[in-house]
Amino acid sequence: MATYYNIPFSFEAVLRRERREAFTCTVEESIAQNISLIITSKFNEFRYDATYGCEIWEVDFVVPSNMNIWKEEIKAALEEAIMKYEHRIDVLEVFKIDVDRDRRRSGGGGQVLDFQIIGSIHGTNKKFEYADTLFFSPYSR
Repeated sequence: MATYYNIPFSFEAVLRRERREAFTCTVEESIAQNISLIITSKFNEFRYDATYGCEIWEVDFVVPSNMNIWKEEIKAALEEAIMKYEHRIDVLEVFKIDVDRDRRRSGGGGQVLDFQIIGSIHGTNKKFEYADTLFFSPYSR
């Protein structure tokens, strides 16, 4: 059975010789952590692979002229990055993004991206679900 480590890795737990469970996680948790890292990373942040990350940060403060086209571009960028760098997911059954412009929820001005991923884990066909929220660039009225 493979060992998966938490992000961020706890060197302190290793040095204190804590039980392995203190710094390891399940495959589902590892996939979720990797997806979160992919989504929140810009290009060129990982020096060993300049393309690791997601294209959405290249257009963070661009004001979309058409919200539906912008939403589809964001969805395509996220899906491409996840499928490129997370090989433990076989099939994405659901990849959904909702955009919310609720000023209270976004902290006073911005777009809230809620996204959901449902797929299966490679080799086991075990169902995998992930949902997250990103607070994204301010918009102008």
